[in-house]
Amino acid sequence: MTRKSIFLLSGSAAIALAIMLALGAWQVDRLAWKNELVATIDGRVNAAPIPLGEVLDNARAGGDIRYLRTMTIGEFEFDKEIYLFAFNEQGPGWLVFSPFVTDLGILIVNRGFVPETNRDPSSRSDTGDALLGQTTVTGLARVPEQQTAFVPDNEPTTNNWYWRDLEAMAVVFGVMPEKVVPFFLDLQMPAPEGGLPVPGVTRIELPNRHLEYAITWFGLAAVFVVIFVVFLRKQLRQSP
Repeated sequence: MTRKSIFLLSGSAAIALAIMLALGAWQVDRLAWKNELVATIDGRVNAAPIPLGEVLDNARAGGDIRYLRTMTIGEFEFDKEIYLFAFNEQGPGWLVFSPFVTDLGILIVNRGFVPETNRDPSSRSDTGDALLGQTTVTGLARVPEQQTAFVPDNEPTTNNWYWRDLEAMAVVFGVMPEKVVPFFLDLQMPAPEGGLPVPGVTRIELPNRHLEYAITWFGLAAVFVVIFVVFLRKQLRQSP
């Protein structure tokens, strides 16, 4: 190789090395962001519940309300249920959603998990006094979801749901959009006396592999430098 070719190759290698180092540094920044997010959510999930009105004001102001622990008073409409497909330790089943009438609007509540064999309400024990009539509920605020490429379409006609579509669920429940609280509530307590649906089943999954990715990029950069130095020394020895 000529010295000009070696110079051009070295410039290209420097650009490639800069890209790998930049990607590694970006993953370090993402790691710090993810750790902060995990700490924030952990603090919210374990905090004392705040009134629903405060969360509602925050949501309408465009604030981040994910997993805020809240409480309110209202009454369930148990004759209305929507079923969202889910898995837990027992296997496949359904999350049961029902309207909860409050002074601030209709709150759509995820009451908890039921196995496939207990999807039919008649197969469950009576809810008992714990959830009948005026009830104080505590749970986690959950924002509506967006359907992704690998998630099936919801099937309102057969009541089979696969992602949280707040507007469509409100339509099925016969609730005017302006009367719906713009987020869901994952019920934590109280639990029904009959045991089903099982509340408190929120799954907080925040994959955090940014450290692994950062090490990978920095490692690739180091290996790249070693290989290029060895290659460059060999070419310089052979050059006239």
